Amino acid sequence: MYEEFCWVGKRLEERGLITAQGGNLSVRDGDSMVITRTESFLGDLKEDDLVRVPLNGEPLEGTQPSREWKAHQAIYRNSDAMAVVHAHPIFAVALSFLVNQIETVDAEGVILLGKVPVISAESAVASAEVAYKLGEIASDTQAAMVKGHGSFIWSDSLKKAYSLTTTLDASAKILFNLTVVMTRGK
Repeated sequence: MYEEFCWVGKRLEERGLITAQGGNLSVRDGDSMVITRTESFLGDLKEDDLVRVPLNGEPLEGTQPSREWKAHQAIYRNSDAMAVVHAHPIFAVALSFLVNQIETVDAEGVILLGKVPVISAESAVASAEVAYKLGEIASDTQAAMVKGHGSFIWSDSLKKAYSLTTTLDASAKILFNLTVVMTRGK
């Protein structure tokens, strides 16, 4: 499990999908999840950067899971997801300020993601409101954007959730550039 966390974290950093201490990863493990520790460097994870949190309850005192643990927990409680990747793909974040859902237009995006809902919340980072809203849609989709913050993508493995994160990133770049070209043509 540790090796897969390292593989995904390193690639998220290399692709510019996270900042140095931004983003977080988790994997369902029975009745708990293993999640990256708060302020860990995903591109250079250590074994003690992984923290166990129950799916129905609070983290153990002193474990310091990612501040987004409630969002991950809500996704697991309301879907059959086995892994969650939270990243900050720049073009998708930019689009999240403009739309209520990102409607992918490229072939890969349409096939793999379709329409990605954009969640708005008074507090976009680590809020109970975001966790609640993700929980409400977790069984109907596998991806969501939090307006002005980042993506949450869940799947049956960490590598698959990472792959879908790269798909969202590419689709958002295509859509963003297409929008610019169309706007200039007017």
